[in-house]
Amino acid sequence: IAAIAYWTGLTEARPSSTPQPRIVATSPAQNAVIKPGPYTLVVTFDRPMLAESYSFVQSSEGLYPHCGKAKPQQSSDRRSYSLQCTAKSGEQYVVWLNRARFANFKDATTRIPATPYRLSFSVSR
Repeated sequence: IAAIAYWTGLTEARPSSTPQPRIVATSPAQNAVIKPGPYTLVVTFDRPMLAESYSFVQSSEGLYPHCGKAKPQQSSDRRSYSLQCTAKSGEQYVVWLNRARFANFKDATTRIPATPYRLSFSVSR
């Protein structure tokens, strides 16, 4: 398993009544079919997320998106992250957003990790 993951530091887990952050939108959308070529991979959360802290995780379930070594960009409202990528014709992509030990998408205030999310999409021929 490989991942693009970065975090600003380790924090002690604390019990909280606050629910985990969750993903409210992705682009491409779940199970979408996109055109080959350049596209922007975007993930949007239900609240502001910790700056410079993210986990785009590769698995054996499908190809990982071709995004080069670009660092994800966080939106000014801190709810979205984006990556510039390139889609290859006929491919099926799977990327986990937080998974197992890679759980660096975190709430900006509580630092609670976001609920893991499996994003899958394909590319037309």
